[in-house]
Amino acid sequence: MKLVTPSIKYKESYIQMVRECSEQDEILIPFILAEDYIDFVSMIDRLAAYARGEQMPSGYVAHSTFWLIDDNELVVGCSNLRHGLTEALLEMGGHIGYGIKPSERKKGYAKRILAFTLEKAKTQGIDNALLTVNKTNFGSVKAIQSNNCVLETEKEVKGLDALVQYYWIEV
Repeated sequence: MKLVTPSIKYKESYIQMVRECSEQDEILIPFILAEDYIDFVSMIDRLAAYARGEQMPSGYVAHSTFWLIDDNELVVGCSNLRHGLTEALLEMGGHIGYGIKPSERKKGYAKRILAFTLEKAKTQGIDNALLTVNKTNFGSVKAIQSNNCVLETEKEVKGLDALVQYYWIEV
């Protein structure tokens, strides 16, 4: 397994992952999976620009996107590392969002993608990373706890039907 920056090399595999999530009527997490991929090269260029802090929608911070690649060179997950925090990200989102392709879940990939992305956080100068998670998302909670993140608090967030947990980890 490896974590890579988005590349045309993985086009078909990436599209298949996004389609699988959509076909299951899932919310695309991380949010970057909703990026228009019809012109794949343009999408790759936009993702690179976002990592440089360019071309972002108002209210967004610079953020880097990574894909988790399995031993068969297929995209099985996606993570998004926010280089800073806004008030909105402090409430929901934190520094890192990640998701695993539905057919590849329960294989320990969430733990791996989070560990790899926490390593990338170091290179962005992030000393302490915030992770937020819906308390009922047991797979993500387990991945977060497996990476030695420390639960700070949990609270209700308007618009969500479960408590949100707030974890911090020194990277």
